[in-house]
Amino acid sequence: MKRINRFLFGTFISMAVISAGYGNAEAKEQMVNKRLDRQIEIVNKIIPKDKTKRCPKFEKIFEDHGLPVEIFSYIAWRESRCNPKAINAKFKNGKIIWTLNKNGTYDSGLVQINSSWRTLTLQICKSRDLQILFDVNCNLKVAKFLLEQTTSGLNNWGFGV
Repeated sequence: MKRINRFLFGTFISMAVISAGYGNAEAKEQMVNKRLDRQIEIVNKIIPKDKTKRCPKFEKIFEDHGLPVEIFSYIAWRESRCNPKAINAKFKNGKIIWTLNKNGTYDSGLVQINSSWRTLTLQICKSRDLQILFDVNCNLKVAKFLLEQTTSGLNNWGFGV
């Protein structure tokens, strides 16, 4: 029920912004930034304080990519245990024979980008082969886009905020 209420509230706010004459790109960007800032504030409070649940080796690169360092250090630990080559599927003869995802997709790389983002990955990393997501820079560029340019923000990593 909370998700429906959040959706309805977000839709109401969007409609209010547009009807108030703020339907331009700048107003939309401000609205997305406020939503993201609020998500980051909430998630910073709920991630474990246990520093062993982090990937300190990658914190500088998270910062370089403009990602919230504490949050993405935890995401990388939780999703891949700090392994840029992590994948949550098994393949045989080029076909998936097992994946953790019930919908048949799979997740790749340091922060586990979902295979459903194939087109986005192609646009950002210029490769049709999803193994490009094992490259930390590509993985984090896609993560940055998902964080800032999709309506889900940190919900792409299951935070539900």
